[in-house]
Amino acid sequence: MEHDAGTASGRDTNWQRIVGLCVAIVLVVGLLAWFTRIEDDPVPAVSGQPASTDPLAGDLVEGDSGLVQLPRTDAEFDPDIPDPAADFLEHTTVIYERVLPSGATFEIRESDVSYGELFDIEWVAPTGSTETCLSEPALFVGVSSGARFDRSRWDVLYSFPLSDQYPTSVHYSYGADFEAGTRLVVRTNGPALELGLAGASADADVAEFRNGVAVIEVGYDDLDSATEFSDPALRTGDGDIYPDDVVRTPAECFAGEFHGLPLPEPGGQPADVVAAEQEVRETHALLVDRSIPDEERPRDLLDDYTGVDAAVDQMNAGNFAESAAAATYRIDEVVFTDPATAWFRYTIDAPTGTFAGRFGQAVFNGDRWQVTRQTICQDLALASGMCDPGKATEVLQPMPAAEVDRIIRDFDELRWSYDRAYDCNPVQPCGAGPLRYEG
Repeated sequence: MEHDAGTASGRDTNWQRIVGLCVAIVLVVGLLAWFTRIEDDPVPAVSGQPASTDPLAGDLVEGDSGLVQLPRTDAEFDPDIPDPAADFLEHTTVIYERVLPSGATFEIRESDVSYGELFDIEWVAPTGSTETCLSEPALFVGVSSGARFDRSRWDVLYSFPLSDQYPTSVHYSYGADFEAGTRLVVRTNGPALELGLAGASADADVAEFRNGVAVIEVGYDDLDSATEFSDPALRTGDGDIYPDDVVRTPAECFAGEFHGLPLPEPGGQPADVVAAEQEVRETHALLVDRSIPDEERPRDLLDDYTGVDAAVDQMNAGNFAESAAAATYRIDEVVFTDPATAWFRYTIDAPTGTFAGRFGQAVFNGDRWQVTRQTICQDLALASGMCDPGKATEVLQPMPAAEVDRIIRDFDELRWSYDRAYDCNPVQPCGAGPLRYEG
């Protein structure tokens, strides 16, 4: 599947985009504004949780989530075994051909019929249909002759429509016949004339666009050092060589994004729910307001300060306390599970990204609502401020681990019911089900 974040296989699964999806990588943010800093090491984060504890983060085990396909084996494939793409190439037309610096002839072929019709795809997702969702052509990209190092020498992509907002799409094509790097396949509907990488070596490959497509060979050194295309017309999305995803329509053809875990079900309510919720929000806001000097901040905002002050000092002594001051917080939703306990979902916005779907608690002590120590300590831990040095910091989750796992697995299955139509075909068959995150 085609992918705008540069996955090796080009099979653009939704999970690949989350952890990005080749992964899409973000800097962990030092969260609590009063007590936080921002980490400088890139760490994958999903749904706003730290990588070490997030239920969506962990080792990939089986299926189709966030995996970058490894380069092909260096063992030549048995030439007596037919290439499964051969049966479909007669229904394609060459739209791009180029002899690359390595000497390989690279082709891009477009099917004469839709992807769904070419491969007779059965649509099994709860919304959408083959006719609605797989109506664009298939693209076959690869080296057209020579030794074969995989089941097929062709990568097959669904040609998602390009848009004015996202006019560029990128695919990485790996092959053992070119061990020094990768082939970069770029489609565009914009005015770009030439494909190349800014900051690459003087002898780096460049190519002209033909029919809105170009292919270059890129060595690993240039791939590591280059951050953007040389033609300004290709600098879309984040302005680098991993543009934002192609806008994919219609909406019924995809599962959508995972919006996080739900809050607990409401229980017994305070006598004045409106006033209680307002106090919870105001208490949390005071806690994270960096404009208030520490000595003027009330000391009854938390239910327990044990180890918190030392963790704050540890954070403030770090290199990124100044960056943490830019982080802002927003409580998105509050629910009362009993008259003296509130759960809330909150979001942190910081220069390095938005972290949504975090959970906090507040408790009523008989006089006022207070944010719990665990809420603060889980945030401080992201900034290496440890309330309990030497111990793992538990992240608040609104339900037992088994229920968290069930919700995530159910969403995995839902995504797979859509993704399989784009990822699985007779040339590139898939396994029995989606990859899952186990953490």
